[in-house]
Amino acid sequence: MKRYLLLGLAVLGLGAAFASPARITTQSIIINPAPNPNVQVRTWVDRPQYRVGQQIRISVSVTRDAYVYLFNINADGRMSVVFPNAYGADNFMYAGDTRTFPSAGDGYTFTVDGPSGTDRILAVASTESLDMGDVYSSTGDFYDVMPTSVNGLARALSIVVQPVPSHNWVTSVTSYRVRY
Repeated sequence: MKRYLLLGLAVLGLGAAFASPARITTQSIIINPAPNPNVQVRTWVDRPQYRVGQQIRISVSVTRDAYVYLFNINADGRMSVVFPNAYGADNFMYAGDTRTFPSAGDGYTFTVDGPSGTDRILAVASTESLDMGDVYSSTGDFYDVMPTSVNGLARALSIVVQPVPSHNWVTSVTSYRVRY
């Protein structure tokens, strides 16, 4: 399962050669862990395409009580932590729940930034809380992804989920287009 997470992130079109900024294409193949009967996560956005500066809403559902972590990987490979964040840190979801970020009354919004291309939302759901200290850190109002490449993120996440039995965590990826 850990190998699939590494492979899945690398095949997103973000890995292999990072000498120049990676471009995510619609021809990328996404490999995720095999369907997991113990926990499943699904993520989606409110529409398939956005202009830079528009607001975006991200939804997540889980089939079992789980801790959910959301990352955005934009068209040039830059990564950011979407959730949890400084405005909403409670990432525990009950089985059957669907949450949308931001939800009404959250006090923050998500605004799409450039460059043009295909962005991805990576959701990680685990039945156990994960120690993300090696993956991201809090700096004021933002959580920064500490690995400098997507391959680094894949390695860091692999280390984080390694102590968790493979049947207790899963990933999901959704994509959306960004244009000016």
